[in-house]
This record gives sequence, structure tokens and C-alpha cells, in this order.
Amino acid sequence: MAADLEKSVGSKPAVGFDWPNGSLVQVTVNFQGVPHKPLAQIVRLGKASVATRFEQAPGSGVVAFTVPGK
Repeated sequence: MAADLEKSVGSKPAVGFDWPNGSLVQVTVNFQGVPHKPLAQIVRLGKASVATRFEQAPGSGVVAFTVPGK
């Protein structure tokens, strides 16, 4: 999934999953910095990547951006 997003967004995110007891509860996508794509497009691309990789949709998704403090 991270490689899919790197190709389409231009920045490779860290991707995490909360998957207790076989139920995909949450997917978290964290980019270092803010990619040069609109947030709505990043969300659509992330949902599409999850849909192609997993048999179930998550209960929620988190898109985050880590930016330097200084």
C-alpha cells in the first residue's frame, strides 16, 4: 500500500493497521511532510489502495502529516 501511494502521490508514507480478531478496524497513513496533492485526492487514492489490497473496508482511516518543529 505504501508503494502504491508513493507512486501516485510522490511521497512514501508509513502505513499502519489495527486488525484485531480478523476485523480491519483502522488504517493509518502518515506522510513525512505534506505531499503536493490535494487532501481529497490523497484520501481517494488511499481508499482505492486499501480496497485492492484487503477483502474488507476499515471502520475508519487516518491520514496524517508529520512536519518538522523548526
